[in-house]
Amino acid sequence: MTTGSDPSASVDIARAVLQGYADPETGRPLGEMDQVGDVRLEAGRLIAAVGLTTHSAILWEETREILRDRLAAKLPG
Repeated sequence: MTTGSDPSASVDIARAVLQGYADPETGRPLGEMDQVGDVRLEAGRLIAAVGLTTHSAILWEETREILRDRLAAKLPG
């Protein structure tokens, strides 16, 4: 996913979106459970590490698509 012109704002927005997303198994926000790792821009692309609980791992592809859509709606570019 590419981002707009203010890298630090884009990373902050992305981190907030990811931290607020509910883990599919527990229903608790990923940020509350320390499941959001590194969030950075690399060559104009957003790179984010998100961990799911073991039982939610089967939903990874679906979760990734949901998060990608939410990030695209919130980030410029």
